[in-house]
Order: sequence, then C-alpha cells, then structure tokens
Amino acid sequence: MSDITELYIDAVTRTLPPETKAERAGELRTRIENRIAERTATGEPHAEVLTLLEVGDRDRRAGQGGEPEVYLLDPDMVRKWLPEPSKRHPSGVQVFGAFLGALVVSLLLLWDQLVGFIPWQLSDGRLPIINPALWPWSLVAVAGLAAAGAFIERRAFLRRRWTAGHATGNAILALAGGALALWLHLAGVLANPDFLAFFAQQAGEGPVRVVGVLVTLGIIVAAVFDAAEGFWRLRTRTA
Repeated sequence: MSDITELYIDAVTRTLPPETKAERAGELRTRIENRIAERTATGEPHAEVLTLLEVGDRDRRAGQGGEPEVYLLDPDMVRKWLPEPSKRHPSGVQVFGAFLGALVVSLLLLWDQLVGFIPWQLSDGRLPIINPALWPWSLVAVAGLAAAGAFIERRAFLRRRWTAGHATGNAILALAGGALALWLHLAGVLANPDFLAFFAQQAGEGPVRVVGVLVTLGIIVAAVFDAAEGFWRLRTRTA
C-alpha cells in the first residue's frame, strides 16, 4: 500500500475513541489490503485507487465507527491529506541513517583494534579500549546486530509502515545486544585490562569506578530506549 492509503486510514480513525482507534485502524487496513489483493489477482488496474473509492468518505466512516459503507472519495480531500507529515513508517533518510550507523560503528571498532584512540606516545604503542581477546568476534557481533537493525528499518520502509513484527524484532536485537554488552562489562572482560590500568594510572581508581558505573547505566538505558522506540513508532502509526 502507498502513503495515500495510510493517510486515509489515519484520517478515518482520527476522531475515534483511543480505546477503539487501533483496533478499527487494523480492521480497516486489513479490509483494504484484502480488497486490493483481490483486484490485483484479477489483473484489475489501479487496484488501490479503486479500493479507496469503494471504501468511502473518511468522516462518514468515522462517524459510523468504521462500519463499511460506499461513498465517493473527494479528490480535494486526497490532495489535502498528502502534505501531512507521517511517522507511521521510516523514510529513506532513516533507512540510510541506519545503514550508515552500522558502518560507522563497525569502522570505529575496527579502528580501535587496529590503530587505537589513545595516542601512541602516551601509551607506548597501540592500546585498544575494547578487550583484544574479544577480537574479531566483537566486530562480528556489533556489525551483525547493527546490520540486522538496519535491515528491519529497510523492511519497514518497503512495507510502508512499522508493524508489530518490526517492533518485536527491533526489541529482541536491542535487548540481546544490551544483555551481551552488560554481561561482558560486569564480568570485567569488555574493556581492555591494559587500557583500564593506563586509565587508572592517569586519572586514579575513583574515576575508573565512576566511568564503570556510567557505562553500566549507559548500556541499560540505550538497550531499553532502543527496544521501546520500536513500539512507540508502532503506536504512532495509528496515533
């Protein structure tokens, strides 16, 4: 389905009570999808447009609680809906940003292991922040999780909407990645022991402990936020 169908569904359900809005939107979307599929299977051209013309006027449908009636869509209404911004599905920019983010994260980890972010003259050579004992599986895990998230974003873009499956998959990836990072951090194997010794020598044991607590909180917050974001986007699809 295209943007116009999603905009139509949003317009139809906009005035419905919150407790029935999502359910009615889902019913209407299923009905439209099924009718489009039927028309497409028979080779009928302009299946989506004809289906929307069949479904009818948004305000009359909303006033009747989403019960099917046949009314003619006003083309002026269609033109009026199109400029409205939509948060129901990711834009091409979001998809590009997801893949770019996966690439940047992978390159940062690669740079940390092969070059290092600590100046060599201070650390007497290369000093990675992430434990070299995790190499190269750390890169595989980080790149894999980031790429999987980007593909979920792309899948949602191709489907033209954010679905429960996308939200669930995103949450699983976020929580799995967060749990793995938190376990490695709490076990003391995420950071390079040589880097921690260098940091303690430069700043003292106190700052090292503080940073450790901040890293713990950061991992938890990032994982929970990322997992919840998918369901928030699912909610705004019909909000």
